Amino acid sequence: LAVTQQEELMKKQFTMMRDMQQQRLFQVLAQRGITLSPEEKKKSDQVLAATQKIIEEEFSWEKLRPVIVAVYATNLSADTLKALNAFYRSPAGQEFLVKMPAIQQQLMNELQQPILELSKKLDAKVAELTAKNGEGK
Repeated sequence: LAVTQQEELMKKQFTMMRDMQQQRLFQVLAQRGITLSPEEKKKSDQVLAATQKIIEEEFSWEKLRPVIVAVYATNLSADTLKALNAFYRSPAGQEFLVKMPAIQQQLMNELQQPILELSKKLDAKVAELTAKNGEGK
């Protein structure tokens, strides 16, 4: 796990999730025509910081490491783990590790709009089905 920099990657992912959560909140508010006052924004930032702290505590490296090790050991042979270790120690593996956070960020950014559109479609379908079920009573 050390060679794959799992702990550092996890910390970066938490930061990306926090930033996306905050960005998504402001997007939803803007779409609904809601502008936060400075006091409301401060309160929102406090709530996001508090929730992020809980997430980081519950998914700390100390708690996740044994789970990750067990899952790897259950699903991958010793030979496969050795090969992966060799790959991640190679220049290509190191480049992959260095670039992975940027790749993940770009993927998250690219998927935000499709996920938003999917969410709208799902909301519409649920509303449609709920209305139909309500009419049949």
